[in-house]
Amino acid sequence: MFLTDDEKILALRNIEGLDVDSGLKNVMNMVAVYFKILRVFVKNERNDKERFDRMINLDEISDFNVMVHGYKSSLKNIGATYLSELALQLEMYAKNSDVARIEENLPAFKDKLAAFADNLEKILG
Repeated sequence: MFLTDDEKILALRNIEGLDVDSGLKNVMNMVAVYFKILRVFVKNERNDKERFDRMINLDEISDFNVMVHGYKSSLKNIGATYLSELALQLEMYAKNSDVARIEENLPAFKDKLAAFADNLEKILG
């Protein structure tokens, strides 16, 4: 099913935790740019799923910290403030080398991130 840009924006507004206006503001209301950034986000999320666990299992905390910091920033930029805050929590645990807290909170973060990416992909294709 083909959706117009306006229909996509309306559908995106229904994704829990996504502030479309905030995301659009960050790209000076350029809808095509926003859609492109969202598609790149989905692609990156798909590629990074297993990397999170590998980094923790291999005690690559500094790499994990960099990765989760990137997610924190990109989530905030696209308007996903709640997920960005969860990423911030993981980043703080990584900075403190608190692997136990990371292992405790990472599965829920990954699940929410995957569901969020699934919703984006359904709308944007």
